[in-house]
Amino acid sequence: PHQDRNIVRGVIHLSGVFDLLPILSTSVNFPLKMTRLDAEMFSPLQQGNLDRLVTAKHLQHWVVVGENDSPAFKEQAEKYVGELEGRGCQVAFTVQPSEDHFSLVERLMEDQYSLTLQVLAFINTGSVSW
Repeated sequence: PHQDRNIVRGVIHLSGVFDLLPILSTSVNFPLKMTRLDAEMFSPLQQGNLDRLVTAKHLQHWVVVGENDSPAFKEQAEKYVGELEGRGCQVAFTVQPSEDHFSLVERLMEDQYSLTLQVLAFINTGSVSW
């Protein structure tokens, strides 16, 4: 129901893959058996998925990539941030120093890791404020 939408105040995107279409022709897709339709349906960068975000402008999006992520990860994240901003969504973008998409997630279990502390603050406040 519409009144329940404000329960979720924010979304943290950690080194996300925002366009799944390039994966279709790679070995990553062999076990997934993802079709073009699947990739379009589940890709955040697809027009229909982006358009639906306009109804949830109360959400704070926080997109995080690792400094050592591949250019493809960084490019997709930057494009997603641009698309969100272009639709008037609240968005913050962070490049986590000295990390890649594996290490930044693995280190979240460390109590004093800067990203862990920032994630906890985001959860508690619903906004990126550093």
